[in-house]
Amino acid sequence: PATTIKAAARNIELASFAAVAAMGAILLWTKSGEFVRLAAAIRSGTISSDDDATFQPALRQGGVGHWRVFAGVVLAAGIRPCSGAIILLVFSLSQGLFAAGVVGALAMAIGTSITTGTLASLTVFAKAMVQRLASRGGMTGPIAFAGFELLAAAFVLALGTMLFAGIWAGGMLS
Repeated sequence: PATTIKAAARNIELASFAAVAAMGAILLWTKSGEFVRLAAAIRSGTISSDDDATFQPALRQGGVGHWRVFAGVVLAAGIRPCSGAIILLVFSLSQGLFAAGVVGALAMAIGTSITTGTLASLTVFAKAMVQRLASRGGMTGPIAFAGFELLAAAFVLALGTMLFAGIWAGGMLS
């Protein structure tokens, strides 16, 4: 049973990290397209530094399909089982205290959701502040904002790829 649980957890982790890498690739593709369009519009002169409304699309929140991207991020982050919860449940089951293990796993889930929710809220708040600052900075603000979004998307792709490669390599060594 322990090897089966370990193998299942490894496969779920692989799927989760692959999903994170895929989400990073999608974000990188989307953000690079936005960056190129914004840079081309600035270069061609179709965006004027006098008209803030013309470059607001580069600073918008979400867009078409925004909820799909959000759902994908939540799924990619939440699909991975908590190793500590699995250990707690297996131990509590072996000791005949499965109900206590379930309560403990739920407490861990609540703590994780509070932490994740707080970090997500801080991220949204920080992005809104940066958007306000970027909208006041003439033409450099929107291009810098789009560039930072592009870098963040590349970071998500790199992180997901490294996590996937680490779990994959670790499984091959054991």
